[in-house]
Amino acid sequence: MSCSRFRRVFLVAGVVLTASCWLPRPPEPPSSGSSQALDYYRRALLVEASTRLETPVRLIFDWSVREPGLRSGGRGVARLEPPYRARLDLFTGRGETVLRAALVGDDLRLPEGASGELVPPPALFWSSLGIFRPGGDYRLAQGWEADDGTLRLTYDSSSRPDLLYELDDNGEVAALALLSDGETVDQLSLALPLRDGFPTEATYRNLIDFRELTFTLDTVETVEPYPSDIWFPRNQE
Repeated sequence: MSCSRFRRVFLVAGVVLTASCWLPRPPEPPSSGSSQALDYYRRALLVEASTRLETPVRLIFDWSVREPGLRSGGRGVARLEPPYRARLDLFTGRGETVLRAALVGDDLRLPEGASGELVPPPALFWSSLGIFRPGGDYRLAQGWEADDGTLRLTYDSSSRPDLLYELDDNGEVAALALLSDGETVDQLSLALPLRDGFPTEATYRNLIDFRELTFTLDTVETVEPYPSDIWFPRNQE
């Protein structure tokens, strides 16, 4: 059976130039009290509930990163536990540790002095697992049906870039963009359909630093609950 819902760089100049039109601009939003606005709100809640973690899981995957002057990759392990706890460990092909990080809700935890540049922002991180979770102080701003039948939802925040989700007709997260002044600065795309309940591949692009990070699924296991100390990564483990 499929495990519980764990659901779910060097970029060429052409990618950067077209990033701002990665998704079409939305129509004028319905009035805040309209039945259409309430319908999108209910649908968003259903998607959030259906993609929520239900049991501890462990994911084994391949990863690769490309950015100016760097091309690297290796193996990785993601350990997840409800409601929203994730531990990410990346290793080179020789088994050397590249990254230790934990995300609890929206709280990114790193060992002292470590860099989190390989960790996408929280909403994109959760979406890379197929989990729909805007989090923070985000609120639903607009919703509309695209010509291809996908559902688009935008979320805004007083302190963070706007979010633009693309959901397929099965209610799965297909893509997500972070927008600053209407322009895409980060984007995530997922390979669908799911395999064993999980995205087979997730590609995260930071269009400011020209970084592309790809995760390719290998295996997923249902496991026993994790010890609490793994959510506080240290330099020596």
